[in-house]
Amino acid sequence: MGGIVVAPLYRALRPILHVLNLPALYPGDEVLPNIYIAARTGSNGMATTPAITLYISRDGGTVYDYLAELPAHATMGMVAAVEGNPFTADGGLVAPALSSVAATWRRNVALPIQWFDDYAPQTITEAAALDGENGIAVGEEVMHFATVAATYGTGLGATDRSGNGIWHHSNLLRGRRGTEALAASIDAGMAVVLINPRSLVAIPLKLSDIGRTLHIKAATPGLDLTVATTVEFIFSGNTLRPLAPCHVTGTRDGSNNLSIGWQRRTRSNVRLLGVGALPYGEDIDNYKIEILSMTEPYTILRTIWVTNATVASYTAAEQAADGLTAGNLVNLRIYQKSNAAGYGATGTWRIPANTGGAGTPTASFVLHATRRD
Repeated sequence: MGGIVVAPLYRALRPILHVLNLPALYPGDEVLPNIYIAARTGSNGMATTPAITLYISRDGGTVYDYLAELPAHATMGMVAAVEGNPFTADGGLVAPALSSVAATWRRNVALPIQWFDDYAPQTITEAAALDGENGIAVGEEVMHFATVAATYGTGLGATDRSGNGIWHHSNLLRGRRGTEALAASIDAGMAVVLINPRSLVAIPLKLSDIGRTLHIKAATPGLDLTVATTVEFIFSGNTLRPLAPCHVTGTRDGSNNLSIGWQRRTRSNVRLLGVGALPYGEDIDNYKIEILSMTEPYTILRTIWVTNATVASYTAAEQAADGLTAGNLVNLRIYQKSNAAGYGATGTWRIPANTGGAGTPTASFVLHATRRD
């Protein structure tokens, strides 16, 4: 007699679902209007848990269409509560004057993460972290970690909270992939997703979806779609939006006319050998500069439009007309434009006052702006 094979019984589970408006994570994503989706039902192993199917509604949640099936459950966790949390707004990341992004390495603090399903992160070399390993999305900031420990150790800024699945991640690369504007405070309870193309999946949407409110549902076999986990979000098309320009400078002449310069960044996933221009990655070369008030909350005093150049003029007469003293510091934001997704990310930059004072500017002296956000 043959034995009876009993198929495993699955409960209809409501998955944990995260929908992330991230810049391009994986090679080729920069040419598609992708959204990144991760889900799990309590285990990382597809062999012991049912598949997760995604559905999308473009009409406010009335009609849902099939979107995709996730090939693997995601590895997820959350930021754990710590005493003396060093990731408060006051301890947030600040870009140095010459940096194109937020400070590259954050070494003097450890980020506590409680991973689900007994996931055990591994320490790697800093070179491996720079090469893209140990990538995580904390909220919608992309970062990488090199070092993992079960305790904080000495001098890492908080008391020990080892155990209960909590691991302490240090030697952090923060604000990666164009998310430097999000590299500020980190709060307890923030969702963490391990970056893996099989489980944090890039799913292309439509160009017409950009700016639209969408609903995503995640369901397992046997789960009534009306009670499935749902996320509502506005799709920003970040994989197609240009990254924030960097290396902002200001040069004044003897009359305090200001020349503003910057460097563009590419969304293309490239490695360069030797000296050369980055691949452009856009089919237009347009920029918008917003001149801001002296103090927060900032108001926009003037908008300057630039085509086919990475330099703009802000004359002394224009500064005076905007209520500024020519030669004093200037706050501004710079955006690059995409034909597909509109203006991209930006940062708030401050060009310092001229070196000789308002009355005697030092002509042609290049002043490096600092990023203020």
